[in-house]
Amino acid sequence: MLRVVFITHMLLLSPVTFAGNSGSVSVTLDNDGILGADKNYTHGFFASYHTPASSAFQQRLPSALAYGADALLSNRLLFDDQSLKGWSARLGYQIWTPATLSSDVPLAGERPYAGLLFVEAALYQFSMTRSDTLQVMVGTLGPHALAKEGQSVTHNLIGSEQPQGWDYQIDNQPVFTLSYQSNRRFLHGQLNHSQTRHHLEDQTSDRRLSIVRYDLSYTGRVSIGNYQTEVAAGLIARLGTDLNSPSGSITFESGHGFNPGMRVSHSPDQFLFMGLEGRRQFTDLTIEGTRHSHQVPIPPTTLEPWQASLQFGGAYLLPDWGAVASLTLNTPDFQQDSQNGYAWGSLMVFLHW
Repeated sequence: MLRVVFITHMLLLSPVTFAGNSGSVSVTLDNDGILGADKNYTHGFFASYHTPASSAFQQRLPSALAYGADALLSNRLLFDDQSLKGWSARLGYQIWTPATLSSDVPLAGERPYAGLLFVEAALYQFSMTRSDTLQVMVGTLGPHALAKEGQSVTHNLIGSEQPQGWDYQIDNQPVFTLSYQSNRRFLHGQLNHSQTRHHLEDQTSDRRLSIVRYDLSYTGRVSIGNYQTEVAAGLIARLGTDLNSPSGSITFESGHGFNPGMRVSHSPDQFLFMGLEGRRQFTDLTIEGTRHSHQVPIPPTTLEPWQASLQFGGAYLLPDWGAVASLTLNTPDFQQDSQNGYAWGSLMVFLHW
């Protein structure tokens, strides 16, 4: 996608403030247009709902589901009674393309066209020192995801080059993935102490310097399914004014930039974050899925099993809304890739009410 697409979506996602904080909705855009590119993972759009956090799943789920959630998360993981719990639902849409959009046949060293349309449900529990998330995704790859039509309409609107090779996209196939992610904080502190900066003559008010806090955590993820199967581990560092959400609210997965349901308090907060993740990937249907040849030779695309991501970002959080932006740099995900890697930018806006 071109840079104008990313900027246009940013304007469309401008937040509106609501009163209260009983729950949240979020919209996330992933796009490589901010980098002037249109290749590999090129576009993603996600809409999510997050329940308000509570001390027990029974307060947010029917009794049978709450019992299962406690058995899977709280009881199995010996989570402390002070943890907060919630669930979320997400609708997502993602597109992958080769670098050469003008070619109407597959080229060697380039990714297949692929589209994914999915729904996802997640259970999570968290405190300031740890978090756990269990999620299940079901969806469809291929023409049923309508990625060809979606990208063509967008390129028509902005006057961009039309992609010519969608006839060779990954075929229709139902997909599912079950994932578990865990995060543990092992280091935290502050860089300066709160202190009085100015006193008025009547000593009725003062101004205080903000406390700059930091934390460091390790994170792990296991995903199993016919869509993607992988094992990942990484580190996340944050530096900010309050850090009133656990570091597990930040993830490396596309479309999961920040979980607003994990905010421990809704006081204003701003922070920067950086993360490094390595993973061993076993399957990825967007690379290895079947394609119709249409009597044209299909160049091989072999999954690169060892991959890594480097992520930079920042969060601006207010009581009723917030925004999180990030940039993710990735090593190649298939062995024949003629590029050195790929990257995308992400913008998320969420609202509490």
